[in-house]
Amino acid sequence: MPVLSALRVRRSRVTALAALLALHALVIKLAEVVATAGFVGSLGTRELPVLWIADTVLALVAGVVCARFIDRMPRSALAARLFVAFGVGYGMCALLLVAPLHRAPVYAALYVLSAQQVALVPLVVWTLAMDTYADRDTARLFPVIAAGETVGQLVGYGFSAAIGASAGASVRIDVALLALAVALCAGAAALCAVRFAPVPGAAPTETDDAPGEVLATAREHRVLRPLSATVLLGWVAMSWLAFHVIASLDAAAEHHDARFRVLYAIYNLGSVVLILAVQSLVSGSFLARFGRRGLQVYPATLAFSAALLAGVPGAVAAVACACGVYVAYYAADIPARHAVLAQGPSAQRGRATTLVDNYAYAVGSVLGALLLLVARWVPASVAAGVAGLAALAAWEAARRVRDTAR
Repeated sequence: MPVLSALRVRRSRVTALAALLALHALVIKLAEVVATAGFVGSLGTRELPVLWIADTVLALVAGVVCARFIDRMPRSALAARLFVAFGVGYGMCALLLVAPLHRAPVYAALYVLSAQQVALVPLVVWTLAMDTYADRDTARLFPVIAAGETVGQLVGYGFSAAIGASAGASVRIDVALLALAVALCAGAAALCAVRFAPVPGAAPTETDDAPGEVLATAREHRVLRPLSATVLLGWVAMSWLAFHVIASLDAAAEHHDARFRVLYAIYNLGSVVLILAVQSLVSGSFLARFGRRGLQVYPATLAFSAALLAGVPGAVAAVACACGVYVAYYAADIPARHAVLAQGPSAQRGRATTLVDNYAYAVGSVLGALLLLVARWVPASVAAGVAGLAALAAWEAARRVRDTAR
């Protein structure tokens, strides 16, 4: 009987972890569609790289702050507090949208706020998952947990597309979507408290954590260096690809706010359906069979996309390439990366995950945005070539992860 009870708890925690990522993704996609469409509708796509630099620099600062707490307090309590904080932030953005103010800064602030959630919440939830399950369970269970995020994206983009197609673009719709985001954040915080109530003595050991400790963890575990390089270089190329897709869709919508909103949501909805199909059919068996080698799929797809889009313009080619890259990222890269991180000591998982999922992501995104700013004065093929080289370098780093033992 105790064994059966333990198995039920483990299954319920898989569901709870997947639900946390689903709620997180649903909130993010609601906010992303509102913020991106509102910002592009107000200022166009030209200023997006500047916005990306701002939000990723702030995400890096937030990661430094988070590193001080992630290994010194229960992960569930930290996740609940993050959801509450972001819910308050979305509520404030909704109030500012109805105030008699210029709305472009509000949409920019909403975009930055959602970017902080992207940087911090998955970091904490995945660290909680690593604490919950042994290394031998990661190949079987982590793809299931990762699928929760895909389901949340599917619902978020589907809902946004339906609202945009039926009601068009209006501040009232944006405020209603943000109010829904606040309610979902509250639900996620409650789920953390109910399903992952801290057990006395189960909280991570208190440490004097700091950015120096995070970097020291990388020096101690050799695999973290190429793994961080894979994420950093991948996001240089991914930033270029994401901007290329948004600019192509904006041109296809003829710079019409409501039309862009629908196209953007439909594009994301289609990519998420494809991701969910691949996760359901092959993701778990793929990770179990290929292990660390699965990390090479995502940068290889990025490199191919950069080479193709350097010579093939238009929204159709951009969307097709982006869908392929996102499938590789969510179905192969994320589960494989966190399976590698789960092999480290429990006391250092928070710092290792902060290094890879926050520091490397933020630096790569800033470098990618800087590439986009430089691309204003160079031929488009040059920027695509730089993105392709970054993707190839990420592939080489992923190969080193495969060949490196901790």
